[in-house]
Amino acid sequence: MEIRPEINQEQLPEALREDYEIRERTVEDSKEPPKSWKDTVKHFGPSFVIMGATVGSGELIATTIMGAKIGYVMLWMLILGIIVKAAIQEVFARYTISTGKTLMDALDDIPGRIFGVSWAVWWAGLLMISLLIVMAGIVASMGIAVQAFFGFGNADVWGLILIVIGILLLLRGLYADIENITVILVGIFSLITVVIAFFLIQATPYAYTASDIASGLTFSFPPEGWFVALAVFGVTGISANEVLTYTYWVRGKGYAAWSGPNDSSGFADRAKGWTNVMRSDLVAGAVLVSIVTVAFYILGAGVLHVIGKVPAGFEAIETISSIYTQTVGAWTRPLFMVAAICILFTTYMVNTAGIARVVGDCLIKAKIIKAESQKQHLTIRRVFTIIGPMAMLLLYYVVGNPTQLIMIGSFVLSLSVPIAAVCALVLENKMKKEGDMLRFGGLGTIYLWLSAICIIALVLGSILLS
Repeated sequence: MEIRPEINQEQLPEALREDYEIRERTVEDSKEPPKSWKDTVKHFGPSFVIMGATVGSGELIATTIMGAKIGYVMLWMLILGIIVKAAIQEVFARYTISTGKTLMDALDDIPGRIFGVSWAVWWAGLLMISLLIVMAGIVASMGIAVQAFFGFGNADVWGLILIVIGILLLLRGLYADIENITVILVGIFSLITVVIAFFLIQATPYAYTASDIASGLTFSFPPEGWFVALAVFGVTGISANEVLTYTYWVRGKGYAAWSGPNDSSGFADRAKGWTNVMRSDLVAGAVLVSIVTVAFYILGAGVLHVIGKVPAGFEAIETISSIYTQTVGAWTRPLFMVAAICILFTTYMVNTAGIARVVGDCLIKAKIIKAESQKQHLTIRRVFTIIGPMAMLLLYYVVGNPTQLIMIGSFVLSLSVPIAAVCALVLENKMKKEGDMLRFGGLGTIYLWLSAICIIALVLGSILLS
């Protein structure tokens, strides 16, 4: 990738000066990494955006469905999935910081050309189709939740209104907008759910014991729940698409840009420092998403499984609201609906932004669409910010069932996690051969390989047992 340290930021359009995702990093971008833990925390953000992408589809709906369907038995799979997928996520992010390359440039470094670009570039673009299927279910669920809260109107109309609002908010295309919205909405909803799952539920007839939790950590394999389990594995914590889009948020936050050009003075120390910040952000996000995932699973297994309700179809949101009403009281139903609207809207926002970026960049990389300037690149992103939601609506009107869309799309996403693992191994090996100081060390390499093997084994095993 050509580096142009001579670019003057003052010559860039105002909207692009802080848009580190599109433009190349410059000497003027260089910024020393924080030294203290307190200052490091101030630079967190990309992992919280990822939480916004997954909590609505993964935790709120898919995880709760699995808990309601099979009880506590597969809690282990959720926790293990988050741990092993984090290693894959980190490799892509480190490669981005190390090289300054965009996601498509990184994927194009993977051997195997098809029509002039790496097969991995085409895979990333096609992966967005399965995410669109999930999001079709999410936009339908948004409308259902709004209708349930107000008690009037048409769910499809409400959903369309939220879709338009989301598009308008995203058209600026800036990372900071996405992060700010996500942190607020996801944080409030997650906190409420965690308090109910770990504290308030224990004062109700649905209280659980240590043995209930232990039963979910025995590596059991219930045949009747494997399709749901694999779908949940694919969409909770991070999915294959979030492994990829995390690189956009890492660039958008500034970790790669602040490291400066590779040939600039002090690059090695800055890049290592910002990589450490990224890793801390990733670990913090993984811990938080683990807590939230376990909370939703406990509520699904402890409440819905006990009363014999499995969220499905157009009644899914109403059924999931039983988690609140059964444990705290009927007065919490409006509170749940507001929280559900916020979290579903956040999931829609973040994933729409991710789809627009990946699809647009895939087509640009493949030279199907031309973008000869940063302004044109941003325009293409905005076009797909509109096209994506339209495709979601079309899928919803064709299929109709929100939870079916979410589970089918999540299942397909899970099949791509092993591909993401293979890509990560290739990129890590490439960094090792080039002597890059940001590659994994000995223990890190073992962790990466064990994670990749575990992911492949889980997915293949699940398919065979389904």
